Formats: sequence, C-alpha cells, structure tokens
Amino acid sequence: MYRHAARAAHGRQRWREWATGLFPPADGSGRRRALVATGYALGAASLSAVALVRQSGVPATSTAWAEDARVFYAQTLTTSFGRALFKTYDGYAQLVPRLLAQVARWAPPGRAAEVFAVGGAIGFALTACLVFHMARGHIGPAPVRVLLVAAMALLPIATAELLDNMVNLPWWLFFAAFWALLWRPRTTAGMVAAGALCFLATASEPLVALFVPLALVRGLVLRPLREHAATAGLVVGLVYQGVARLVSGGKSFTPAALHGIGQDYAERAGLSSFAGMRAADWLMSHSATAAVALGAVIACAIVAAGLTARDQGVRSFTVAATVFSVVCFVVPIWLRGVSALLETSALAEGSRYQAVPLLLLISIVMVVAGHLARPRPAEAPLSPPGHTVAGPARLARRPGRNGTAVVVACAVLFLPTWVADFRDANLRSEGPAWPVQVSRAVASCRDSHTRTATVRIDPPGWQAVLVCRGIA
Repeated sequence: MYRHAARAAHGRQRWREWATGLFPPADGSGRRRALVATGYALGAASLSAVALVRQSGVPATSTAWAEDARVFYAQTLTTSFGRALFKTYDGYAQLVPRLLAQVARWAPPGRAAEVFAVGGAIGFALTACLVFHMARGHIGPAPVRVLLVAAMALLPIATAELLDNMVNLPWWLFFAAFWALLWRPRTTAGMVAAGALCFLATASEPLVALFVPLALVRGLVLRPLREHAATAGLVVGLVYQGVARLVSGGKSFTPAALHGIGQDYAERAGLSSFAGMRAADWLMSHSATAAVALGAVIACAIVAAGLTARDQGVRSFTVAATVFSVVCFVVPIWLRGVSALLETSALAEGSRYQAVPLLLLISIVMVVAGHLARPRPAEAPLSPPGHTVAGPARLARRPGRNGTAVVVACAVLFLPTWVADFRDANLRSEGPAWPVQVSRAVASCRDSHTRTATVRIDPPGWQAVLVCRGIA
C-alpha cells in the first residue's frame, strides 16, 4: 500500500516536472522598447519582401490564387461585410481571409491581386515575428530564433501554395498558435497578442482545436488567470466557428481511409526537413523505400536528440512537439480525405498539410540547438559591489563560446535546401495576369451588358465569376 502510494506520488511529481517544463518563463530582453520595435518592424518588412520575392515567373502581386478570387473576393462583391464574416466555405469559417478580402474590395478591381499577395506576405511576416518573440522561453539565444524564423520564411514547400495568398495564411497561424500556448507573456500587450493570435488562428482554421490538450495541460500547471489569454483566444475562436456554422451551415466532413500514412509522414515531414523539396522528390521518384527509410531515420534522430537532452524543458518540448507533429499530420489528412493524393503525388501537392508537422520537427532541432548554444552560468560576468547585472537576460541574447559553432552547424544543415528551393516554379508562375483578366472582364461587362464576367485565375483551370456591378 505504501509502495503504491509512493509510486503514485512519484509519478505525479514526474508528470508535473514534465508539464512545467513546457511553459518556461522568458527573460526580459533588457533592450530599449524603441530599439526592439524598430528591429521587429525591419524584420517584418524583410520577411514580407522575402515571401514576395520567392514567387517565380509572374509576380505574386499580378496573380490571384484559387479561393482568394473565386470565393472570398467574389463573395465580397455580392455580400455585406457582416454576413461575409459569418459565411462558411468548405464546412467552416475562415475569418482572416474574409477580412483581407474586404480590404481588397476597397482597392480598384485591377489591383485586388496586390492586396491578396501583399496581405498574405505581411500576415506571414507578422506571424513569424510573433513566433520569434514567443519562442524566447524555449530558445534563448536570438541567433537560433532567427534560424527558426528563417526555417519558416525559406521553407522549401512554401512556394507551392503557402506564400503570398490569403486562403493559406491560416496554416502559418496554426503553427504560431502552438508557440502561443507555450508562451508566458509578462505584459498586457503580450497577453492580448497571444489571445488575438489564437483567436484568429482558430477562427480561420478549426483544426487548431487539435491543440486543446495543450491548453488543458497549461490550465493544470499554471493557475493564475492572467496566464490563459491564449487559451481564451482558442475558446472564443471555437465559439466563432460554431456560430458561423449555425448561421451559414456547412458540409460535414467524411473521413477517408489512411493509405500509407506512416510512409507519407516519413517522407513529407522527416525527409523534407533536411532534404528539401527537389532532393526529396528526386529520391521518392527513384526509390520510395529509401526515401521512407531515410525520412524515418531523420525524424527519429531529431526526436532522440531532444529526448536525450539534459534540460527538462527540452525533453518536455520534444514530447509535445513530436506528438502534435504526428497528430497535425494524420488528423487533417484523415478528415479531409487527401491520403490517396499525398501517397501518389510530389511534395508540392497538398503541401499545406505538411507545413505544421514539418515546422514542429524543425522546432525541436532549434530548441535543442538553443539549449546547446545557451551560455553556461560560469560565463556570466562578475558584477561590481552594489551593481546588479541582468545576467540571464543578457546572456540569453547571444550564444556562448560553443554556441557559435552550434548556430553555424544548424545553418549548414538547412542552408543547402533553403537556397536550392528558394524560387521553385509553381502553379502560378505562368499566370494569367490578374490585371489583364480583369480588364477583359470589365470590357465584357460593358459590351455585352451581362451581370457577371468570368476571370481566369491560378491554378490552371480555375475561374472566378465576378458580378459586373462590382468591377465595372
């Protein structure tokens, strides 16, 4: 009886240590707010430019991608702002694309594609900057967090369908919501940012509800109410999704069989994390067995590196990121029935489904690297009598003596694929150009006096039907 009670108490203690390690407090930056704000503004501008530059062929600002034009923009021309915000598409509400479509509605019709692309790029950049800030608790050294953001901006699969559009912006928010639920903001502004991010993410992509168990663990470990702004945002977003379905209705998803899901994960999350898109596609086309085996080895090596770290926070993060990487890969594919498509296609097909699982694996790499790059306490400078040195906060901003080697090693691992896949051709590289198509649609409206006009958009074969009174 005594042994059983002791084992139970020990188990509870181990669980609490593990759970507490998921939510480490972040040290203050110790820098002036004006300097920090300037840095983030420059970072956001740079990331937006990188996202736009990665589009090859016809610029993203001259093309319209899929639902951006066919659904969201077209519906703004016929639906009031209030009704549009609660209108569902494909079974759920998508708040962020709806909001950006309203902004595009205010622009001249021929320039709406610029709003689609620039809005998507800026939204991505702001999300990446938030990830940089929110990751401070788990990744102290700023250079390693820069690499994490670079992994987002230069993600090889991102050029296929994730960049410079409105419809896929929620997938970046999806990934950021994971970090928001781990973050412990110390200021009111930080709490508002965490809550708003989780709300926008869930209100735009209900799959973010997969992180509810993480929010529950947070609630068990962190009792003060101020610690749960992110959870509140998550809940409000789910309420919004429920109201939207009640108001507009929506189709029910029919889960499909999972064909070779383990092999798909090994290839699309494990292999592509270091091999990138071109190399992974080449290996998959020449030897599927080798691609699966190498992908499984890479994924297992990443997880093993995190689980064998001395720091409890690193181990806790590794467990959570691994579990959610798998869950966020399997569940969306199962619910939306794309398993057969992924099994027989290149990485570009359905790349949005692998972005979050892939970035979670890469996050493990960066958390381990941040732990190895963190300066040891012995490196802290001695403070004169009567003078307080903000040691941890100051040391966390730079790698230690061995940290530079760790940062360089990470860069060497990822840079080859980032460079090779920087501007891959995609389904919008050849146009058609949105301004030209809209000009033709306006001319058709005036000449034939019809109520609607058809505009060709990307990907090939897609069209948007626009009401003439909205564009002429």
